[in-house]
Amino acid sequence: MASHGKRFFIILFFLLCSSSVFSRTLRVGMFGQLQYLPQYSQGINARYYENYMQAIAGKSGCGYKLLQMDYDTALKGLQDGTVDLMCSMTYTQQRARTYLFSSSPCAIEYELLVASRDDMRFFNGDIESLQHKRVGLLAGDPLQEKILDSFTDAHALNIKRIYYLDSDLMAAGIRQGTIDLRMASAMAARPGEKIVQNFGSHPVYFMCKDPVIKKILDNAMSALQQQNSMYQINFIMQNNGIVSLDFSNISPDEKAYIRNIGKITVGISSGNYPFSYFDAETGELKGLDRLFWDEITRISGLSFKFTEKGRMSGEKPCLFISSDSDRFENGHAVYTRPYRTVPVRLVCAPGLSVSDFITPGSRFSEKYPVKIAVTGDVQCVLPYFRTMFVAYSIQTFPSPQKCLEKVASGVCDAALVQDYYLQTTYDINDYMSLRNRMPLTYDVPVSIAVSGQGIDPLISILNKTLCQIPADFFTRAEEQEGILARYKPARGLVLHQYLTTFLIFLIVILLYAVFSALYNAGKYKKMSETDNLTGLWNINCFERELEKLFVSMPRSNFMFMELNIRSFTLINKMYGSEWGDRTLVFLAKKLTDARDGRRNVYLARGDADNFYVLEPVITEEGTREKMEEFLKLVRKEGLKSGIQIVVKTGAVFIGPRYGGFDSVKNLVGKAGYARKYIRNSVVDNFAVFNGRLQKQRMLEENIESCMDKALENREFYVVYQPKVNLYTGKVESAEALVRWKSPENGDVAPDIFIPVFEKNGYVIKMDFYVYKAVFDYLQHLLDTHFPIIPVSLNVSRLHLNAEKFVDDFISLFSQYSIPPAYIEMEIVERTAGTADRVLKNMAELLHNHGFSVAMDDFGTGESSLNMLSEIPIDVIKFDQLFLERAESLPDSRIILREMIKMARMLGKTTVCEGVERESQVIFLKDIGCDMAQGYYFSKPLLSEDFKKFLMEHR
Repeated sequence: MASHGKRFFIILFFLLCSSSVFSRTLRVGMFGQLQYLPQYSQGINARYYENYMQAIAGKSGCGYKLLQMDYDTALKGLQDGTVDLMCSMTYTQQRARTYLFSSSPCAIEYELLVASRDDMRFFNGDIESLQHKRVGLLAGDPLQEKILDSFTDAHALNIKRIYYLDSDLMAAGIRQGTIDLRMASAMAARPGEKIVQNFGSHPVYFMCKDPVIKKILDNAMSALQQQNSMYQINFIMQNNGIVSLDFSNISPDEKAYIRNIGKITVGISSGNYPFSYFDAETGELKGLDRLFWDEITRISGLSFKFTEKGRMSGEKPCLFISSDSDRFENGHAVYTRPYRTVPVRLVCAPGLSVSDFITPGSRFSEKYPVKIAVTGDVQCVLPYFRTMFVAYSIQTFPSPQKCLEKVASGVCDAALVQDYYLQTTYDINDYMSLRNRMPLTYDVPVSIAVSGQGIDPLISILNKTLCQIPADFFTRAEEQEGILARYKPARGLVLHQYLTTFLIFLIVILLYAVFSALYNAGKYKKMSETDNLTGLWNINCFERELEKLFVSMPRSNFMFMELNIRSFTLINKMYGSEWGDRTLVFLAKKLTDARDGRRNVYLARGDADNFYVLEPVITEEGTREKMEEFLKLVRKEGLKSGIQIVVKTGAVFIGPRYGGFDSVKNLVGKAGYARKYIRNSVVDNFAVFNGRLQKQRMLEENIESCMDKALENREFYVVYQPKVNLYTGKVESAEALVRWKSPENGDVAPDIFIPVFEKNGYVIKMDFYVYKAVFDYLQHLLDTHFPIIPVSLNVSRLHLNAEKFVDDFISLFSQYSIPPAYIEMEIVERTAGTADRVLKNMAELLHNHGFSVAMDDFGTGESSLNMLSEIPIDVIKFDQLFLERAESLPDSRIILREMIKMARMLGKTTVCEGVERESQVIFLKDIGCDMAQGYYFSKPLLSEDFKKFLMEHR
């Protein structure tokens, strides 16, 4: 016990010491492009990051010093150690090799192309006017260079680039006529400028070289986020004077329309304080909505009158706000582009979850709809949920507090509440029964809906006007209306801020007491033997106990099984890790129930979703039938519980009847091989390792031994599977696939030899073998004047060095005269994290050489959906599994439809693989998928057969 006491005080001393952050002064290199506001104290220009650094200093205990300098001097200072960090830096692969970036963005910037407001040569959207013009860029800014490259390439523009050290010099260049336009971030804008092109938003980061400084920044930013999720907005709002850019692109005809139209009626849902409400004394519209319509008037010149009647119809134009989904139920209305997203949280009543609301056959139906509590401000987004929920009825209450009370008391099944309320005025922790309910947040896009006759000019004017609303308009408006000011910290934050040291000390004492009790009670042994989540044995304990059992029962026969949940990674991705854990616990419980107290039935959980079972065998057939019935029962009861679970099982029989016993490691290998043999089958869920599988396993080992010889003898050949446009029925591209005809083994299936090649790395050599064969074929077609179509080539996961792969690929491709537009590279998702950077780097390099890039098997890996906005992907291919699930599960149909909708909104082409039936084609067309491939259209074809097929279907 003395040693434990000593260890305790060492831990205590370390934690208390670590609670005080290093006392140091952070030297911040600030350069011209970040000068936003008027003069500040000590003659240094005030900036957004002045407030930011003050907040970070408050959380970390560090001081800071702003060093005003140009970009090159700041970067040099970071290299030689005279500067500790730089703000608002764009992440690039090249920079990441030298510098460290904060784990989360410090801000979001908008990159723009701007001109003088009085320069009538340029209007927003008039791309032709940019031809042969002079454009100013910041020297050394990779993001501006990349954005301009992509834009000019896409529109075949020839411009002259002139580089500047900072934004001040560049802005002066526009005023003096040295340049015609300049690149600028929205927060580095200047008065008297207008937007000519908006390139969208991108994250920027703190950049440093010292890991200690990175840790200080990450910890401080995390603390700010926990204290107030809107901390970045608050910093912006503390700095008055950020310039709002605008532009004038209203045509003469549209200006005449504005003069003649008079006041346009706007239908308003009343009682939405503080967002939208009518003043009791004057009858005038007030709140955030009024500020929005006044901004529309300021920019466009349109004038409005407001009514509480809501939506109206007639010949005269009438406007109202609604979610984009409403267009499906209001065909008479025309919608503008979405101009903002409204964050709405769905808070479920105790005992309910969102799956209860979207799953047909649950407790809710048209007869018994979901009762949802809402306030008036949520009315405009309700159409978004019409296609999501089975059926629902609405109960309107005067405040979010009332909505939460009704849900907590069980009067309503759920509440839809503006996210601002739950982050500010009302703390969900105030309602004890809802404390452990995780609200789901939906960012609902809203538009202006226009009804009436002759409204085309009005739609055009509104769309142009919405483009001009400044990026920070709604945050400024929310502050003006006192919405952001309503923020109050959740209970406990004050204690966290002022009693940190005391709490650390108390936690250490409690931990010491708990661990001492566990140690003295001998519970460490149990912890080392069991799986924390399921309570089953872990694999190490399972192995030890089985070795003992085999020695003690040498005359008994057993069946050893490995169980694995099909597509468990996809379940985690689609529904979250909490749902994945629930699935694992569900399967563990079913296995425990099936054991039913029988002796010598052993259960364990291995890695991830692998489970292991050993049970005695009386008759082989009876044991197999019982296991197959168990797997059917698991799937059936899982559906009742809202869990879509398919368990794949591999088994091996052992004992005197089957040739004796084996080591547990070998049993895991054999059962795992049998399970993997049926992992892609939609029929079989149970397989036994037998003589046939043993022969196949030996075949795989034989494959490994003769693959070099097979490549030399050109036993591999390429086939082409067409990709068909779902709306025209024409073949638009094809995927190149490899096949193997072995003299010794005959036709070897790809799902046998490709996994072997992936294990030993031979697939890298195989990839380039296929690339050369495809290039030879396409070159032959070109030489014979046969019209070709794009062909997609697969890129193995093992190509981890993007630069080397692209260099080798270009070295081969440059030997041919094939235009890059006819080559599409299919890359696959890798493990989430650093490998996303491999994908991003590879996609960017391939794009630079003119190749299009597709994401293969999208959604079956572990990468984030955010990657679609970060990695330049042209085509998204959905795995056959999505289609299978969508045919049987309504929630999977919703997910696939929304993913395709999201992809199309991002400008991506969508392709679905494995299409085999006409019903699947109809479904894919209905949800907006662009192309499909599969046996419904054609199997993979030899080159000559593909050529004939192409002639018939072009």
